[in-house]
Amino acid sequence: MKNAPFQPALFVLFILGIFAKILAQSPHPLDTLSAGHWYEVPNSHLEDAAPDPLPPGNIRNVIRAWSGAAYDTQRDRLLVWGGGHGDYGGNELYAFDVNTMTWSIIWGPTPGNLIPPPGSPCNETYPDGNPAARHTYDGLEYLPAPVDAFISAGGSLWCGSGSGSHATWMFDPTAGTWVRRADFFSSISVVVRSAYDPVTGHFFHAGSHSLAEFDPINNTWTVRYYHSGGWWASGPANAVIDPQRRKWVMVGNGRFMLFDLETGDYSEPPLSGDTAFLNERPGIVYDPVIESIVAWESGPDVYILDLDSMTWTRRPPAPANTVSPGLPEPRGTYGRFRYIPSRNAFILVNATDQNVFFYKLTPGLTSISTHPEAQIGTFELFQNYPNPFNPSTTIEFSLPQTASIRLEIFNTLGEKVDLLIDAASAAGHHRVVWNAGNFASGVYFYRLTVDNTAATRGVAPLWGKMLLLR
Repeated sequence: MKNAPFQPALFVLFILGIFAKILAQSPHPLDTLSAGHWYEVPNSHLEDAAPDPLPPGNIRNVIRAWSGAAYDTQRDRLLVWGGGHGDYGGNELYAFDVNTMTWSIIWGPTPGNLIPPPGSPCNETYPDGNPAARHTYDGLEYLPAPVDAFISAGGSLWCGSGSGSHATWMFDPTAGTWVRRADFFSSISVVVRSAYDPVTGHFFHAGSHSLAEFDPINNTWTVRYYHSGGWWASGPANAVIDPQRRKWVMVGNGRFMLFDLETGDYSEPPLSGDTAFLNERPGIVYDPVIESIVAWESGPDVYILDLDSMTWTRRPPAPANTVSPGLPEPRGTYGRFRYIPSRNAFILVNATDQNVFFYKLTPGLTSISTHPEAQIGTFELFQNYPNPFNPSTTIEFSLPQTASIRLEIFNTLGEKVDLLIDAASAAGHHRVVWNAGNFASGVYFYRLTVDNTAATRGVAPLWGKMLLLR
């Protein structure tokens, strides 16, 4: 019997298949990244995913031209949208998938022949009815379930004068479509700051003078505070909400402003500690693990705010850390420094021609967040996200009252394989991340059980189904 002739092409494909399988089974960098360390994702330039041919303008202005981002917690990806004001006419929406560590365009762009020349009159939309490109500043957020949408308000439009927008836009990631919601009753202005409030599920937004609250379910705006002197472009660049202390915080350009979401009190309190970085436009985000606001301005250091004492503390990297994200985009980081709840880490994007960075502040792979002030009417267990997942997924549930609960994981044989919660939990909306790094691929079920008391009698266990793919 003759031996089959050697076929180099088949051999190469065989080797590549083995290599791909090894890569697929290798741990995610965030699974092994130690606290105090940065990780640079190789070959992760946004502009490598840019459309061809390019829309008018410079692709690097997707970020360089005062543009921000939001973090989609359901799909574990950073969403970047920018351009505008004669800098870049493309209105495509970019996504960096944390699990695959790749960039893609999830919407757009509008065809080049429908994008007006840079000196054209200002219009909120392009001729196809979709939103025109714009500077987005800190005006982007992701609204999780039950809304599940990317939201934008304000900014500087793609046109000769770069007029400020007064529109509210929401992108539905499931349908892949933009929908214009209620306009702010006056111009939101060019420079904007925003934050999502997980307690109310509302979008907060500060323009030139007003801090306003948008209810995405009822499609209504409410002005919460009017600043007679105005914030304008020289005011704070970025904002965040501390959901535990119920405070809206704005920082940057040498200013620090505080608004109490419960009392309506506005102040610009004196600060202590390491505050020099506030003269720039740092990225700022809330960390639910340490229950504090964390900021990044440049280099490997981060800054942590103790809101009770109004003190900023610089946190240098671990001594063994060798990676630094370097200098920020000079015009501001805005929303491109975000927290990843499914991995208890941070993500940073500085420029379209630079790699993406991850940072770990504290050890551990998951975070648990609770918002006891939320007004909940019934016991609810929500679909996990992402789903399918690898290796971690988020499970959310709501309690109308304090109750002793158990959140358990089962395999298809009905065997309990993990216990996430077995304790009394406060009323409100809760989020738990399950890391299945030690479990095999397959279908799993999660069950929320409420202990039987006089107040909870008759509440049946709630079930969910999920798929782990490796």
